[in-house]
Amino acid sequence: MDILENKDSAWARVLLLLGKEGLSKLRSARVAVFGLGAVGSFATEALVRSGIGYLRLIDFDEVKASNLNRQLFALRSTLGKNKADMAWERLKDIHPDTVVDARKIFFSEEIADSCLDNSLDYVIDAIDSVGPKVGLIHSAVVRKIPIVSAMGAAGRLYPDKVRCTDISETKECPLCRHVRKKLHRLGIHTGVTAVWSDEPFKEIDKEEQQEMQCALEEQETLKRGRVRTPLPSMIFVPATVGIYAAQHVVTSLLHISEEDTKRK
Repeated sequence: MDILENKDSAWARVLLLLGKEGLSKLRSARVAVFGLGAVGSFATEALVRSGIGYLRLIDFDEVKASNLNRQLFALRSTLGKNKADMAWERLKDIHPDTVVDARKIFFSEEIADSCLDNSLDYVIDAIDSVGPKVGLIHSAVVRKIPIVSAMGAAGRLYPDKVRCTDISETKECPLCRHVRKKLHRLGIHTGVTAVWSDEPFKEIDKEEQQEMQCALEEQETLKRGRVRTPLPSMIFVPATVGIYAAQHVVTSLLHISEEDTKRK
């Protein structure tokens, strides 16, 4: 049955807000999400529940107990399982008709051609390490694929401090600073949307951080030699950043702004 004609469908409330034309545009849209941690999991779920018809999900990591405090795909029943697989199962359970292309790979710019193509309408960058993040942004920009990049969400507590602006306007975010610096070397100064927080990052005691790293058994070197270091985090800001990124994608695809939604 055509979901646009099914008045009893799960899309009824979306139809009331966006109309048939709006939902139809979202059902035909193709969006990729890179990184399925705290930010990426909320962005992905918001996209599937909003009606995006095709989702390409990129993440090589497995669910760990330390993810339980903030990641949607992290449950006691999913510990040790691949995040991309768990995302596929959850999203297909929400809307079986949505095409979910889940790929268990670690993104690097060397494999960008296999992940990014002109069929994509938008990309969400929810990668948490600088190198691959910059590589993804650069790869999307040179291919002229719109991208929204999630910046630092750890070490913060207040969701009302989250902003969505051009990357050139970011501040109070160490990750933003590092990413901007590397992008400048690639000739990219503006034109990339960033979701970020202007709440100062909460610094933590290095000794406590090391003790926590040992306790979490996350001292192992991951693929590409990256060592995962635990950062202070709760669900509030990462979830908000993910939702904000998804909202930006949806409204951009529909070419609507906050002013357009105000009732006359």
